Parts: sequence; structure tokens; C-alpha cells
Amino acid sequence: MRRNGLGIQDEKDIVSAFALTAVLVIFLSSNAAPHLLRQLAEDRIGLWLGGLFATEDDITKIAAQRSTNVSKATRSSLSGVKKILLQMPIWHNYAVSDLSPRTVALQLLNILMRSSDAKYLLQIVSDSSKDLAALANTYQDGGSTDDLDFALLISILETQSGLAAMIGHQMSDMQQQASRVAKFLQVTLERWPTRRGELDASLLKLATNTTNHETGSVVFNDVGLLSSLADCICSGFGFVKSAMGSNRFESSVYDELLLILGIMINVVEHCADARSSARGRPLECLVTMWLENQTLMNEVRLVAWEDPFSASY
Repeated sequence: MRRNGLGIQDEKDIVSAFALTAVLVIFLSSNAAPHLLRQLAEDRIGLWLGGLFATEDDITKIAAQRSTNVSKATRSSLSGVKKILLQMPIWHNYAVSDLSPRTVALQLLNILMRSSDAKYLLQIVSDSSKDLAALANTYQDGGSTDDLDFALLISILETQSGLAAMIGHQMSDMQQQASRVAKFLQVTLERWPTRRGELDASLLKLATNTTNHETGSVVFNDVGLLSSLADCICSGFGFVKSAMGSNRFESSVYDELLLILGIMINVVEHCADARSSARGRPLECLVTMWLENQTLMNEVRLVAWEDPFSASY
């Protein structure tokens, strides 16, 4: 095997791999380094990071195991690096006390995918997609979706889907990806907007990108999911209206409502069968809301026609 420019692929020891990944996270979180990003992409860092996803134990616990043969000085250094990482504002507001090779690898991949230009981003996406899909499957099959690793995974997949939408590229496992996203979305919709999560916006953006073509939207043609979307649209409008009336308006709720609307529009636009899937109370709610707002919009148009300057305020 050809030796890579930075020797990334040659590092097999889990403790050393964690240390190298941590150093890159610390450096790239606060420094623009296009040459380093290019080198990492060319060194196929996506493949290497994917290999760290399987290790989810805290690094200090790993280093304390006799089988790792880590010296006391090295364990102390690892604790120091871990402390620095935990103090950084990069953990999506999660209260973090443990850091595993998986978590730090996901964070580095998240940074790389948001910092690299399209050419090198494609390489990173290609190299990491198989391991990301395997990790996503663990959450789809019942893993907790409330932990930091899941938040980082969703952030990465959002960036990945945004790139695919931008260049018109569809991943080879798009249907499987769409199926995973649909299940994650259902969980989010069941508690939105009264119990909003830290990563709701990222997941909704991911779902929007996923449904922006026929392959993805067909997977979302599910009566239960479409009913949940309709329910959230109705409750979201009510939530926003109530908040505006009591001066408690949150722009983030409004932004997420627009994303939910976008998902519904995408699905019914790209999948003809979905147009007859929503039924019952959620559909009745949408029709009622549309009729009520038609009256309101007519009143706004009338005011704007009578006083064109009022439309600016």
C-alpha cells in the first residue's frame, strides 16, 4: 500500500488514533487550513475515520485497560486532551462527560465536511458513506436518538444531502438512506413543536433535501408519516400564531415550520400517490386552516390595495 502523505491510514492503535483525531479537531475548529483539508481528503481520511465508529467507550476507560499497555504519563496526557475538547463549544449544547473515538471521529468528519470545497468533499463523502450508513442503521434499529453521536451523525448527513442536492448527485443507496431519514423524522414529528430537540432543524433540512426528488419522496409516501406532517403543520401554525399574540415569538419555530411545509410539498410534488395518502382529521385540519387563511390573505390584499404604503410595514 502506498504510504499517505500524513500517514493517517498507517495509524492502527486506537489510543494513538484518538489522540491524532483530537488534535485535528482542536486545530481545525479554529483555523482555516485548506492545504491540510486537501491533504486529508487525498489521504482518504473518510475511510480511516469510519474505522473508529465501532469504538464507543470513553477514551480514558480504554486507556486504563491493561491490554492497551498505556503508560501513566500517556493516560494523563489523554485526560488533558479530553478536558480541552470538552471545554470547546462544538458539542451542540449536549452535556458531555465521556468522549469516545467514535464521537471525536464524527466531530472531525463533521468539521471536514463543512470546511472542504466540493471536490474534496465528494471524496470524503464517498469514503465515509458506507460506515455512516452502518452507524445510521444502529439508530434506525432502536438505538437512542437523544445522544451526541446521533446529533453529529445527522449534522454530517445533512451536509452530505446538501452537497448531493447542489450537484444533482444521488447516492447509490438513496432509497435506504431515505428510509432511515423517514424513520428519524417520524420520531421528531411526534414531539414537535411542544418538545423541540437540539437537532430538529438539521434533521428537517436533511429530510427536505432527501425528498427533493422522486427516489426519496416515494419512500416518504406513508399514511402515518404524512398525517404526522399535516398534524405538525396545523399545530405549528397555531403555535406561531399564539406566540406572536403573546410576544413569545421564536424565529426558530417558524423556520422549522417552513421546513416541515417544504417536506410535505416535496413529497406530494414528486410522488403522485402521496396526494391521496393524507386523510381523516389531519387533512380536514389542513383544509380548514387553508380556508381560514384565504380569508385573512384577502383582507391583507384589500388593505394593501387601499393603502399601498401599509404593505411595507
